[in-house]
Amino acid sequence: FTRAAAATFALATGIAGFGISSANAAVTHEKDLTASMTVSGMKAAGFAGSVGIHIKNVGSQRYYGEFPAIRFHVKVKTAQGPRGVDRLITTGNLEGAYTRDLGFDAKTSTRTFEITLSNPVNVGEDQLIGWFSFG
Repeated sequence: FTRAAAATFALATGIAGFGISSANAAVTHEKDLTASMTVSGMKAAGFAGSVGIHIKNVGSQRYYGEFPAIRFHVKVKTAQGPRGVDRLITTGNLEGAYTRDLGFDAKTSTRTFEITLSNPVNVGEDQLIGWFSFG
């Protein structure tokens, strides 16, 4: 993530995919974030579970955007099963981040969330900023 461009996650209900644009992978900026996700090693494949969303500051300066707010989208797509079915997904917020549900698109079977960061991320710090629980 850079301040100039928002990135999109792609999480599947079966945890089949997680993508971050590699366009900025070789470039390091003063203020730069990278995102990742975690899933419990105890989660059985094909069953509902939770996914943790992490942000790490890989830049050379403390990352804090007062205005405009730092926001990015998470798109949860159905990997397998019936299309157009709006499944239960609950969210949690940590480290001052806020997750907002932007709605479900039945045509693409995608639910979109917007995460807004409100607290600074120090250089090298990896923050767990929220989670998605699939029910």
